[in-house]
Amino acid sequence: MRRASLYDKNLKAKKEVSDTAFFLLFSEIVQYCLKKDKNTLAEQLEELGYPLGPRFLELLCFREKSSKKELKIVDILFFISKYLWPCAFNKQISSVEQHAEYNHMYMLKEENSLCNRYISMHRGQKTVNCSAFTAGLVEGLLNSAGFSSRVIAYYDNDDGKGENSEEKTTYVIYFAPEIVERDELISNQG
Repeated sequence: MRRASLYDKNLKAKKEVSDTAFFLLFSEIVQYCLKKDKNTLAEQLEELGYPLGPRFLELLCFREKSSKKELKIVDILFFISKYLWPCAFNKQISSVEQHAEYNHMYMLKEENSLCNRYISMHRGQKTVNCSAFTAGLVEGLLNSAGFSSRVIAYYDNDDGKGENSEEKTTYVIYFAPEIVERDELISNQG
């Protein structure tokens, strides 16, 4: 009798990890990075999130049976907001926007990021956004999908937030010039 292997398991089954387990694991990751080097926490978290991007892309394409390769920036951002966020964080992203002045800059806005929810930072590190981990994940997904980009996570304080309001994180995506040119060519042809 043959024993079932990892490859025999159904990838379509959506098994959720409890928030508590995620918070505990992520908190330990942050503590490890702080012990390693306090000054480069955001960069370390981005590096840890980056390799997950290609894996999520492969998994989501398999689950959604999406054999179509996205070529337009708007389409890949729609893919991220529709499939990645619900799969990875079990919630929807707040908004996807293009910068008013720069055609190579897009923003994903998220309220109450899971990566920032239960992380307490020391006084000197309050400006470090632990959602840099998610920024690395998104950057890895975009780059593996053929969209050369750089993603940075920022705190969003545009509403003069009070003490009880939810934290907002903005992921600013800077696409490479050749990606923007490709996008413009495709838009002009269609």
